[in-house]
Amino acid sequence: MKYKVQYKKDHQMIDLKVFDSLTKDEAYVLIDIIEQLIAGKHCYGMLVDLSKDKAKKGMSKEVRQAFKDSTDKVELKKVCVIGAKSVTRMTAKIMLGLMGNTSTRFCKSREEAIEWLKTN
Repeated sequence: MKYKVQYKKDHQMIDLKVFDSLTKDEAYVLIDIIEQLIAGKHCYGMLVDLSKDKAKKGMSKEVRQAFKDSTDKVELKKVCVIGAKSVTRMTAKIMLGLMGNTSTRFCKSREEAIEWLKTN
């Protein structure tokens, strides 16, 4: 399994844990899953946990394009990333910008990330 994604009702957020690099097709599937998970729900944002990512090499051009192509499917106001190395942070900022996300933060812990996602 390359990722695990779920809607956390108690925190009203998407919780995405990435374990390995995605292919373009996997990225499209992930976006569809996220869209389904937040449909009709109040969602503060998304916590992206990269602390267990084996690849540590960022996203391919094709995967970045998949996320860019899907900007109208998933609207998240806030995204918080934990466990990211400096290269991954740079890539994540670019991708989230392409997706129209203007509020991104990198935190050191899940607790810190959840608290930030809850603030307006």
